[in-house]
Amino acid sequence: MLNMMDRIPKATKIIRNHMLFSMGGSLIPLPLADTIAITGVQLDMIYQLSQLYKVNYREAYGKTVLVSLVGAGLSRIWASFLKGIPIVGPIIGGASMSVFSGAMTFAIGEVYLMHLEEGGTLADFDWKRYESYFRQRFAEGKRQANLLQNESNNHKKAAEQNIQIESSSADPETILLKKLENLTELKNSGILTEEEFEELKRKIIKGK
Repeated sequence: MLNMMDRIPKATKIIRNHMLFSMGGSLIPLPLADTIAITGVQLDMIYQLSQLYKVNYREAYGKTVLVSLVGAGLSRIWASFLKGIPIVGPIIGGASMSVFSGAMTFAIGEVYLMHLEEGGTLADFDWKRYESYFRQRFAEGKRQANLLQNESNNHKKAAEQNIQIESSSADPETILLKKLENLTELKNSGILTEEEFEELKRKIIKGK
């Protein structure tokens, strides 16, 4: 097995990647689809962490861990989180859910990581031992998710401004190709989701 100096960075990367995936999944505009997507992301995170620590993974155990983490004490966290959400509309609500989903995934990953570092397995996971730590990591996850969301919003604004810039020295076809190239780079770097990429691409093609 890898030593701690090798494991922790790999585990941290797994958790961060899945945190980002769950933030994107929470924005799916279909009833229950976001929940299904996020649950799948979180189970995959548990699976990858189990693989890293050479812990036997069975989906039934993974679901048990996930349900215990998400279910126990979640109502109090959720109620507290909702107090800070302004009721302005679905866009604000979606953004807030993105932060919440990212924070939850981060906290779940951090708690399971601690359990693995202590020599635990999926079979002997006990939520009660980590309830306080879970709340602490949720608060940190919320902070990180907010920073990620703000950074993403800034990049999107810059992308939209770039789309609107017209070059007087280039022909329309060259301008169009350049804009599409820039947009593709933003998508490939993970700044734009597939849905955001398609929406901005439509704007470029329509000349808006």
